[in-house]
Amino acid sequence: CLWFENGGAWNFVPHRIARFGGTYAAATGDLDGDGDLDIALVSMSNDWNDARNASAAWLENDGNQNFRTWLLATSPVALITVACGDLNGDGRADVVAGGLELPANPLHRSIERLPIWLSRRP
Repeated sequence: CLWFENGGAWNFVPHRIARFGGTYAAATGDLDGDGDLDIALVSMSNDWNDARNASAAWLENDGNQNFRTWLLATSPVALITVACGDLNGDGRADVVAGGLELPANPLHRSIERLPIWLSRRP
């Protein structure tokens, strides 16, 4: 997963910020309430035959654009869209993701296709 830092005059500097297989979409929001932008990621093509592979994760920004990866979920798989917003009114961004409907894959039966991860204050 790359972040392209805008240096101005159409000069973008790439920074590898995470290794997240099959990244399909990203969204920004202050997921940990510290005032800087974090990143939510979803994967369309993570290996659904290996339960250890993440389908959704978030990257915690330490404020200096150093990112730590946190697992959100390994299921459902084939997620193709993600957004951040404060859904529960606690002042922190939550994560909403949407996925493909793939009825031929038995792992997709009876799985919600619009997962939501709400922030929880300690």
